[in-house]
Amino acid sequence: MVNDPFARRKELFIITEDGTVFFDISLSPIFDHRLEQVGRILTARDISRFKTLEVNYKTLSGELEGRIQKHTKELHNTAERYRAIVEKQTDFIVCWKPDGTRTFVNEAYCRYWGITYEQALAINFLFHAAAEDRPSVEEKISRLNSGAINIETEVHRVIKPDGSIAWQEWTDQAIRDAGGTLIEIQSVGRDITERRRNEGKI
Repeated sequence: MVNDPFARRKELFIITEDGTVFFDISLSPIFDHRLEQVGRILTARDISRFKTLEVNYKTLSGELEGRIQKHTKELHNTAERYRAIVEKQTDFIVCWKPDGTRTFVNEAYCRYWGITYEQALAINFLFHAAAEDRPSVEEKISRLNSGAINIETEVHRVIKPDGSIAWQEWTDQAIRDAGGTLIEIQSVGRDITERRRNEGKI
């Protein structure tokens, strides 16, 4: 007996009172010793359980894909709203490493200094500080680095692009890992030159 390599195979289903039953049907010819076909063999295998699992898997996969797409869209919208809020702030928002290298600045900061986002990240923030006030700013950084403080507000003078002196107030907060190591510093600042002028301290 030799099986024909062109044997036919297909899936069929029957709807019964108890539900749908799926079969894997195979029809193969039977040959005698002279290779003449003398009959056929029909085999049927109940694959209802497999098909049910397959359908359930596809349904579950579709639901999960839908949920992932929905949550991804929600996260994207949330990120866009957050970014819009940050960019519309008149206060300066800056994230920087302990060595003074900035990792993020908002649009208000760039507008104030008349520089691009890329230029802001490339410049150490101490570059803007007036020489007389740099020691006090460096001492603040040292305190944040050492863990002596986690948040501090201080005022210092800066040199604007036109060479004039302005006053800025900054609140810096240290972000640490579980071991207490400083990861970055998040800062919020504002120009208080007008306030200092009104106070008669300029």
